[in-house]
Amino acid sequence: MKTGIRTLSLALAAAFPLVVQATDGYFSHGYGMQAKGMGGAATAVAESAFGAASNPATMAFAGNRWEVGLDLFSPWRTSTREGGAAYRLEGSADSDSNYFAIPELAYNRVVSPTMTLGFTVYGNGGMNTDYPGGQLLSPGACGPATGPGTGFNPAPGPYNLLCGSGALGVDLSQLIVAPSMTLKVAPGHALGLRADPSAGDKLVFVIETADGRLRLVSDAFRIVSVTAAIAVTSPSTL
Repeated sequence: MKTGIRTLSLALAAAFPLVVQATDGYFSHGYGMQAKGMGGAATAVAESAFGAASNPATMAFAGNRWEVGLDLFSPWRTSTREGGAAYRLEGSADSDSNYFAIPELAYNRVVSPTMTLGFTVYGNGGMNTDYPGGQLLSPGACGPATGPGTGFNPAPGPYNLLCGSGALGVDLSQLIVAPSMTLKVAPGHALGLRADPSAGDKLVFVIETADGRLRLVSDAFRIVSVTAAIAVTSPSTL
């Protein structure tokens, strides 16, 4: 009887679905639903219009297709400051930005027996933080600064986790529209080229001042790159 119970318990444990949670921060672990389902291991996959995002040469074997996807990303972030209770420098805040919808689109067209043209639209982001203020008490080490040894923030408290007088946050969003072209150079062999002009890239740090206005310290950037790749596919899979 004990052996039967032990066997049943092991069988149930083996069949129980395990949930794995992971993230690559601002950057997706894969582009396209198929790549996401494989944990991003899509460099050698020639069955998706999003193959150009990881290896443009695979589009030579993907055929005529288009794909649309929508990724719902929900990270929950908490920031905590510890070790300064004597100076009123301890507190915790939850980010108010918890849900992000990230769309993606891809298209591939066979224009001749040896050439394909296409484009891939995908984005990075979805880890934006939005921490409200009011965690650190006043008076304390943050302020109000009314004289020597009374803090450095002249505004009345309470303060955010960095001793400021409003909200804290960071925002990174990136949209990439990448055209691609492939050329079959031999049976099962292809060369691919993808241009990566990105649009709307921004890295913005947000600090809300005591008078309610937003002061943005931002480093805006644009990226233009060209990726060349080679794909080798077994003739039996073509």
